[in-house]
Amino acid sequence: MQPFLHQTGFYTIRTCTGDRQQLRATIRFNRDHTIYAGHFPDRPITPGVCLYQLVKEIGMLGWQLPLRLLRAGSMKFLRLVPPTDPDIIVSLRADWTDETTVSVAATVQSGEHVAGKFQVVFSTLSYS
Repeated sequence: MQPFLHQTGFYTIRTCTGDRQQLRATIRFNRDHTIYAGHFPDRPITPGVCLYQLVKEIGMLGWQLPLRLLRAGSMKFLRLVPPTDPDIIVSLRADWTDETTVSVAATVQSGEHVAGKFQVVFSTLSYS
């Protein structure tokens, strides 16, 4: 259960607090990560798929559970996030259907601005 982007040094976690119903993490992106070399070399921005993956990984780390996407209700990318933005806030609100299924409403915030909003359903069961 090693979160991929965290493992590669894409971001560092400054704080992560919460419980089974909600999590809040403050992270900082690594502006020297290779992802930014291709997205985009002269004006790097954080890919939207990385913002989604960040939500998943904060859930995995905060709840100490494997998570796999069952359904994406909505994923809205509202603002570009350069790697130079200071502390990024990732907030998750969880509604557990049962012990293995969780609906998550999440936001990724950069400064005063919401950069992304996500409504997703995860399973804690591994692929078989």
